[in-house]
Amino acid sequence: MIKRWLIRVQAKRWLTKMRAENVTYEQQRAFVAWCKKSKQHQDTYFAERDILLNSNSNKAPRLGHSLAFLSLVAFALTIWLVKTPNTSKIAPSLVYFSAEQSPVTLSDGSVIELKKATKIAVAYSQNERIIKLLEGDAWFDVASDANRPFRVEFNNKQVTALGTSFLINTLGVAKVVVTEHKVSVTNTQTKQMQQLAQGEGLILSNKHWLKMHASEINAALAWRDGKLIFNATPLGDAIKQLQPFVDYKISVVNQQHLNLKVTGNVNTQSPEFALSLLLESLNLKQMRNASNDLIIY
Repeated sequence: MIKRWLIRVQAKRWLTKMRAENVTYEQQRAFVAWCKKSKQHQDTYFAERDILLNSNSNKAPRLGHSLAFLSLVAFALTIWLVKTPNTSKIAPSLVYFSAEQSPVTLSDGSVIELKKATKIAVAYSQNERIIKLLEGDAWFDVASDANRPFRVEFNNKQVTALGTSFLINTLGVAKVVVTEHKVSVTNTQTKQMQQLAQGEGLILSNKHWLKMHASEINAALAWRDGKLIFNATPLGDAIKQLQPFVDYKISVVNQQHLNLKVTGNVNTQSPEFALSLLLESLNLKQMRNASNDLIIY
């Protein structure tokens, strides 16, 4: 009984430390080591965490950063406790975030805005900061740390921040846009690397990066203001960008229609209306099937 009480006290103390905005990497490692001692340690910690989350369910705005970081540590613990095959070393930590948690504030103060349907995995260590953009679009405001490079990996590409803010789009045609300072973009397969300065962007075309025009850069950034801008955009790419904002599947009967070009601005708060206008401009029709999916023909 005394041991159970002591573990609960320790769990509450770790909960306080892990919620602190200035929690250090060493403290996180010590916390994981404590949890690894027994399943009772882990279960008690998560039980105390759930009690805290439930008791503060009406105070989410005030606890925003603390609870977000608490969630980060909880996920990190889940991954860190998994051993790599045929070794006693702990696997690198991967912390997963989705668009519902946006904006995400990481332990170093970096902020990531996630577009609808976007998912990332975060792997922080003493030597580097790795973000895996699993799907979707994201904007990054990177905290400076000369000793730990900040890299974003997506589709065999890698973007290294050089004290900067930048955006990466993977829905539709891949794009990289720098909004502050500069980044380096590397193809991890060919090892080719190029730098982008503030106000510049790259768009992927036939496996090659091309410099973006000002209008293309504005369109790539528009989702942060609740808009989607299409300028002679293939219908297929437009649908990929619209899909996250509706709760039904959009499909096209005639695959050749995917190459039709659409132009117009879309308010992401009313995507159905905007989609209807886009289809009308192409003389295409729409219908719903038995599953309420949208069929374009």
